[in-house]
Amino acid sequence: MVDRKQIHPRKTKRRLSHFWLVAIIVLIGLILALAIWTRGVMTERQVVNFEDCRRAGGVLMESYPERCMLNGREFVNEDQKVQFDASD
Repeated sequence: MVDRKQIHPRKTKRRLSHFWLVAIIVLIGLILALAIWTRGVMTERQVVNFEDCRRAGGVLMESYPERCMLNGREFVNEDQKVQFDASD
């Protein structure tokens, strides 16, 4: 019986190099996904008030006082106070 590697050694080397190319691309993709996920988790932990939420790109709601929502958490702008007019 004849060994196929002896007949087509170039095809075997090409397949092996394709395997490593795909493996490297998958590894880079996993590293990037992990970096993006970790950054999101760290950003979420650092948000503790309205200003942090606003800086992190949270959704600003048109209300009084202002509210910001980020990843299901809501923050109120404590600097806005309801002022009543004494002349009423």
